[in-house]
Amino acid sequence: MKSIVTRSIYAGLGLLGSGKETVQQLGRKLARQANVSEKEGEKIARQLRARSEKAIHTLNKTLAAEVSKIVEALNTATKKHAASAAHKTRARRRRHQG
Repeated sequence: MKSIVTRSIYAGLGLLGSGKETVQQLGRKLARQANVSEKEGEKIARQLRARSEKAIHTLNKTLAAEVSKIVEALNTATKKHAASAAHKTRARRRRHQG
């Protein structure tokens, strides 16, 4: 469940699926726009990718902690509901027996 929630959040943020091709495309675009060599543009793109990966890692840790809290709260609510239902069932049985 946690992985589904986390993937959904990442998809909503547009953080899924950036790869080597994206870095190369960004490098070429930077080279054209900033009048630097393609090699220099790719270097800048790699640096940006490294920074974004670090930011994604930090975000991942934060999201994992928050998703864990949510899942725990849901499980707690479910356990409370189950305990309440079990209590009501026991009470009904006692009434029918007595």
